[in-house]
Amino acid sequence: MRLIDAARCPYCARVRIAVAEKGIEVDPVPVDLSNRPSWLLELNPPKGRVPVLVHPPAGSADYPATGSSSVERTQGATGDETPPGIAPNVRAGVPPNGFVLPESEVIMTYLEELQPEPPLLPKGLSERAEARLLVYRFDELLGDDYYAFRRGEDNQLAERLEQLPVGRSLFSDIAFVPWVIRARDMLGVVLPAHLESWLSELSERPSIAAEVEVVRSL
Repeated sequence: MRLIDAARCPYCARVRIAVAEKGIEVDPVPVDLSNRPSWLLELNPPKGRVPVLVHPPAGSADYPATGSSSVERTQGATGDETPPGIAPNVRAGVPPNGFVLPESEVIMTYLEELQPEPPLLPKGLSERAEARLLVYRFDELLGDDYYAFRRGEDNQLAERLEQLPVGRSLFSDIAFVPWVIRARDMLGVVLPAHLESWLSELSERPSIAAEVEVVRSL
């Protein structure tokens, strides 16, 4: 699988954390969000948003074996040259013989179904539904006020962080944590004590610790 990725994007961070938790190998294709290549606009029209998971059938001629050099992948991703594993004649977001999946929440659910172990979602049916509901309501629970704060507009980010429903499932925690990390380490927001404790405990997981380091490097 190829993951069209951008280090600074928290939506991409969701997927990076999820694949790390699952132990799924992906071949990252980094892109420059300030200069999106034309192939990305075709892969996920109309705006070329990331993340995008590209999962052609095993052995497909459109998906060479991983192992291409990182230089080759980076050159393909930051210019208009199509990177390895992304068919050059992409149309309507679907490469020949392949499967293209955008949207971080949808990708996380797909990965959970693709490889159920180790699970991100709880076992109970109602608990699984609640985890998905929390992610579905991400914008009202955190996202809208996070981006309003970042733009310098009126916001209730402090209240949203105080009330953030964390610790209920790994699935929903993964969905929220990229913004909490960025609020603390990029926007200079002082987290509520309970949220700082939650983040500290969650950061003991290698997948979260790696994302903390990604944010510190931005």
